[in-house]
Amino acid sequence: MAADAMPVPERASYEEVQTQKARNYRITGLKLPSNGERVDIVLQKWQNGAERSEVVYPYRDRRVFRVVRFRPDRQIETDRWRIRSGEKVIAANVRGEFVDGRYTLFHSVDEDLAVERERMILKEKESLFGGTLRKKDGYIVRVVNQSGEAKELSVIERIPVATRSDVEVKLLNVSSNRPMRYRLHEKGKLTIDLTIPPHAEAEVRVLFEVSFDKEKPVVF
Repeated sequence: MAADAMPVPERASYEEVQTQKARNYRITGLKLPSNGERVDIVLQKWQNGAERSEVVYPYRDRRVFRVVRFRPDRQIETDRWRIRSGEKVIAANVRGEFVDGRYTLFHSVDEDLAVERERMILKEKESLFGGTLRKKDGYIVRVVNQSGEAKELSVIERIPVATRSDVEVKLLNVSSNRPMRYRLHEKGKLTIDLTIPPHAEAEVRVLFEVSFDKEKPVVF
């Protein structure tokens, strides 16, 4: 058969995609070829500013996660994502969730940062004032940067939260041997931002106090 007589292969096409409501779309003017091939249609696409960072939750997991955070201007319809850098897929089947009002994707683990957590050993743990018993406690978080570049790390920690009106919890001190700033949030959440030089160790000490009636002990 002559080349100019070859049939032109059919191609899928559509006119418009309209969002009706969450997970409900209307595709108008859809034409599907009879070649048995799969057709992919982009239902939503938008540009959104985002920030990258590294975060660890030592009280429950010692791994340091690389994360991407953004504030979506549309409803999020899935918790599984693919992350691309240009045309290259750098992470697939990534879990996402809302954290402090921003959508957060935990896409990989930084193996260059090693994290340890241990309870602080105190010489004087208890003191009694009248009928109130005051107990001091705390913990130490150590992070070793094994890479040849400085690391910016957010350490998410916790202190106890009082569930009785006669119990009081105070954050007494947060200190570190590296540049650091911290913020105490609601429900005992503590965010510590660290800068760790190359091939160096950072140590963070968190000290808190729990006060309660000596006749009504608490567990924390």
